[in-house]
Amino acid sequence: MAHQDLKPENIMIDSNGTLKIIYFGSTKIAGVQEITNTVERNQLLEKIHFAAPEFFTGNLGSHQSVIYAIACITYELVCRKLPYGKPLSERYIKNATYNSMRISNENIPAWVDAAIEKE
Repeated sequence: MAHQDLKPENIMIDSNGTLKIIYFGSTKIAGVQEITNTVERNQLLEKIHFAAPEFFTGNLGSHQSVIYAIACITYELVCRKLPYGKPLSERYIKNATYNSMRISNENIPAWVDAAIEKE
């Protein structure tokens, strides 16, 4: 399964501190045929703020797309901004440059910043 719309609004923490992912309306499941009334790809992309670059190049999402979204969410939680300054889009992706987490907080270990940048 690839969630395809992972963002802070779709993550909840319950009273026990357990993280729960909600809203599976745009989830793609391997081997399951598309339902005829699903959201069109372009409409979906307009709503995804943590979309992996492959969504903007016409490719389908994968488990790596979910890891990318988690890295972006982590970056935003730590730095209070997005890793590329704004959400990626088809136009913006070609010129996007990663902004080091260490610019916002020099106490972040270099290995953490490198791991987030890699994704």
